[in-house]
Amino acid sequence: MKTAMALKALGAYSAGQWGMVTSAQARRAGIDTVTLTRLVEQGLLVRPRRGVYAVAAAEEAEHTDIKAAWLALNPSVPAWERLTPDTDGGVVSHRSAATLHDLGELVAEDVEMIVPRRRNPRDPSLRLRKRAVAESDVTLVDGLPVTTIERTVVDLLEEHVDASHVGPIVHDAARDGRLDLNRLAPRIDGYSRRYGLAAGDGRALLDHLLDHVSADSPSERVLAEILRSFPEVYEEARRNVCHTAPLPDSAPGAESSLPDLTEARMAPVRRALNAVTRSKTPSPSPTHSSLRYCAATP
Repeated sequence: MKTAMALKALGAYSAGQWGMVTSAQARRAGIDTVTLTRLVEQGLLVRPRRGVYAVAAAEEAEHTDIKAAWLALNPSVPAWERLTPDTDGGVVSHRSAATLHDLGELVAEDVEMIVPRRRNPRDPSLRLRKRAVAESDVTLVDGLPVTTIERTVVDLLEEHVDASHVGPIVHDAARDGRLDLNRLAPRIDGYSRRYGLAAGDGRALLDHLLDHVSADSPSERVLAEILRSFPEVYEEARRNVCHTAPLPDSAPGAESSLPDLTEARMAPVRRALNAVTRSKTPSPSPTHSSLRYCAATP
């Protein structure tokens, strides 16, 4: 097949797959291995992973290694036809999921996925785990099925990943309003003991994880200034984090009067401040933030 015709045939797949196509899809398009090899030698295709090719002229996709690995799990079916969950494919999980969610600083040396049936990948850089994944635990990130942030945290704790690595993930997601700590706490009850805490205490485990995040971040210092300017927002934040000490008469007062919070726990402050800004009234309405996981504590 001529080069122009081959590239056009491959484009029917690559256009919807981050500029990539599998060798199985190429065969379905009438392109044999010899033609694929010739296109690679001409510099028109590159091979990011065994059995997967990328069009060299296409804009380089972010996280190409993860996307190529996902395509290779079910190579004959185009990405847009693969259902979630994909019985012949997988869901990006664990460290790879954290990478796609742009959370924390975990280094994903391998591409990690959860698959519905046992598989033995030929590629040693692909790590597969046979697990069940509810549809509610899967979300799409740039067209890829990925475990939700909540499920990703659960999976990392199940593997006993160090708290210093999981903590920033919880912190960043909660800070951005992408993680509901109230929902997460009961899901991680079963992992508290392995982190040296009382058994069945997900809330204590959340505190433990957040304690591994620096309380001296620039954004938290800025929020401290906000609290001095808006004592009513301070009071709302105090209620949200179960800080029992009364607001001092001198507030907006000294630095010592501010609650000792991680940045994630100060997310309600942002929301209360936004309410003040939008309404332009001196006192915001109560903020029923999902981050008030401690509000249910007796």
